[in-house]
Amino acid sequence: MHQDGKLDINKIKDIVATFLEISPNEVSEKTLIGRDVIQGSARIHRLRSELKKQGVDIPDWENISCVGDLTGNRVDLSITSKKNSLMDKVSTEEDLPNNIPCSVGIDIESIEVIPDAEDFYTEQFFLDNFSKKEIAYCTRQNNSSRCFAGRFAIKEAIFKATNGLCGNDFSKVEIEKKSDGSIMNDLCSISISYLNSQEKEICVAVAVATNKNFIDSKSIKPSDSIEDPFSKVSNKSIENNTKCGKDNLLWIGFILLLVYILIRDIGITLN
Repeated sequence: MHQDGKLDINKIKDIVATFLEISPNEVSEKTLIGRDVIQGSARIHRLRSELKKQGVDIPDWENISCVGDLTGNRVDLSITSKKNSLMDKVSTEEDLPNNIPCSVGIDIESIEVIPDAEDFYTEQFFLDNFSKKEIAYCTRQNNSSRCFAGRFAIKEAIFKATNGLCGNDFSKVEIEKKSDGSIMNDLCSISISYLNSQEKEICVAVAVATNKNFIDSKSIKPSDSIEDPFSKVSNKSIENNTKCGKDNLLWIGFILLLVYILIRDIGITLN
């Protein structure tokens, strides 16, 4: 940001160009920067953190589609991506029937996508995506990048499973480790596996949200607190939750098996 408080447009273009792997001269207000063009959830969050360093702090990143949205110069895009993100597909009431008690989120991240940092407590990416407790835990591990990548993948899987209602601030979506060594989160049942694919180590995270009413935007408004996400559900929904909860381990195990087979047989290229 300039000393006069205005955004440094050239710096923003440089950052966007780096993550899109193009020349800054190719970046315009119509340049797309959403999930459809930047592959990998961690890369998207790294872009957001770099932009935040320049004073670009957007409360709702999911509504950002192009560079013009960053500077307040919203433009009507003449082209739209043919791809639809998971968030687009499950955003309407018709896609979220109350009689389906479970929603599953999956995320795959490469360990190498986690940036290096001399001090994890001051680097913007880690401040934006991990609590101080999580940073302390991961930095104590032999492979900090592996630990951070795993927790990030879990958070992204939770984001997908809850239709984004867990919030964009991943530092508040804390992943805790229980005394028995398993991991937990208040919003979802979660699991993670680490695999080797195409000479890369990757982590595969699965999250199962056990209440569709929590995911349905009619049940929780953006302004509502998510400390008790199931406080507004009906007795019928609670009964569905109980039934779904019994099947969570089967869901997670089955999904991880399918992902493993996919990676083993055809491979997955991670940018």
